[in-house]
Amino acid sequence: MSAGNASYGLGGWFQITVTAARGHTIEEMRPVVDQIIADLQQEGPTRAEVERAKRNIIANQLRSVERIGGFGGRADLLNHYETFLGDPGYLPHDIARYRAVTPRSAQDFGRKFLLPSEHIELDVIPAPKRTASAEGGKQ
Repeated sequence: MSAGNASYGLGGWFQITVTAARGHTIEEMRPVVDQIIADLQQEGPTRAEVERAKRNIIANQLRSVERIGGFGGRADLLNHYETFLGDPGYLPHDIARYRAVTPRSAQDFGRKFLLPSEHIELDVIPAPKRTASAEGGKQ
């Protein structure tokens, strides 16, 4: 399970991605995800969880500027900030925003935005493996 967001000029998205282990179904995962969201809204994350997430996010942001080109590299990040914020040097402000997150602000986010009535669910189920047929032809 992972979560992330993207913000753009006129909107953005928050995404939770869950991958079932072999032998488990989407129907089994839904109540687990719902309970995790309910726990976030009711109890909030621990300080250790927030600090770990902040370290990972900030480290990934800083590592992204080490790559010069390509998607997610320095040029992409500078262009993103220029396009949507009018400031290619916005990275320090972004990092300050991440550093300012607290368990309470994460809980408030969950209460405000992670609403059961306000989501889109996309279920992706792998196609069955194709096997050769003794008769040949399409399977």
